[in-house]
Amino acid sequence: MKDLIKAQLFQIKHTRVYYIVFIFVMCMAAFFGAAEWLNGTDALDEGQLLTASDFATRMSMLSTMGIMAISFFANFLCAEDFADKTINYEYSSGRIRKQSFLARIIVSVSASVILAELMMFASLVVYTALCGWGDSVPAGAVAIRLLLCIFPYFRFACFVVMTAYMIKRPALTFGCLYLGLQILTIAAQNIPIKGNVTSINTLMSFMHYDYRCTFGLARDACIIYTPSPEVSTIAGGIIWSLLFGLFYLFIAYSYNHKDDID
Repeated sequence: MKDLIKAQLFQIKHTRVYYIVFIFVMCMAAFFGAAEWLNGTDALDEGQLLTASDFATRMSMLSTMGIMAISFFANFLCAEDFADKTINYEYSSGRIRKQSFLARIIVSVSASVILAELMMFASLVVYTALCGWGDSVPAGAVAIRLLLCIFPYFRFACFVVMTAYMIKRPALTFGCLYLGLQILTIAAQNIPIKGNVTSINTLMSFMHYDYRCTFGLARDACIIYTPSPEVSTIAGGIIWSLLFGLFYLFIAYSYNHKDDID
């Protein structure tokens, strides 16, 4: 299996489109990190500050960009090997399906989750370089929230892998995922969904900061944020993300194990 993992990494290293997408995603992250600084205080509500720590409390929507990055990377790293018959070659050369599946899962899920995390950290680094950190939220608390996003990202990456193994066509798989995300977004606007029903719900709960406003006669409004989510929110998000992620991988493996490769 080690050789198969090396082959997957070699494919990433020597495929130009992955570099293009990586650069595009990181540029988008940098743009979002600079957008509020470019707009200035006019883009902020009363009591909000133009600092990186305050920007961190408004990153919940930015975290969903990682979902789209995962949709591309995890999908193409798996489905493209069906399209170019790489998987057929692996099986015909005597490779065991289980080894082939595990190697592809390890690389695709890890690479896509790391990309999504790098995107969020890059956005925050750009904002910090432009405006300074500030004191709205401790840097350690923000880092913990961003790292917690690994779990819902893992869950979604496993879902993408399952879809890719079923459809086997990278462009069609990406189109179906994009359409599904759009439908889910529209539905969420009309039907509030709470808990850990989807990966996006878990992301939102991890990146949501509870706050309270203080007012005074001699000073402007001030917003005080709660640095960390509740323990129940963290535990529920981690457990459900792992359970759903492993469930998706089980379905993908079961389908692949019984599927006849064309």
